[in-house]
Amino acid sequence: MGAMFDTAGHASRLQRGGVPVAQAQAHVQAFGESLRQALAPLASNVALHELEVALRAELRVVEATLRAEIVQSEAKLRTEIGAAEARLRGELRDLRAGVDSALVGVRERLQLLQWMVGVLVAGVGGLLLRAYG
Repeated sequence: MGAMFDTAGHASRLQRGGVPVAQAQAHVQAFGESLRQALAPLASNVALHELEVALRAELRVVEATLRAEIVQSEAKLRTEIGAAEARLRGELRDLRAGVDSALVGVRERLQLLQWMVGVLVAGVGGLLLRAYG
């Protein structure tokens, strides 16, 4: 508190005004202590304000960092989802090609069965006509 209250100067003024040295020193000490007690809450308020300002600044930095990490995570997820989607589309295309290929074989067999049934029906019809015709 020396910068805020000149104890030597105040004691000197008291002594020049006729106050005995011991009484002037006691007065200066009492006044200095009172001044310190009176200013302590102000100093605490200033310290709290400075702490608040510092914390707000730190929170802004943390917020900016988190936002950047979120953006990076979103980009990474979009890339991974895109890759997974491409992979699944490729697998679906392969599966569809396999099903189409299998269907071609089934269609060929069905056509063969149709011809076989047609020939069988024609043969049975011919036999029936010969037998009863």
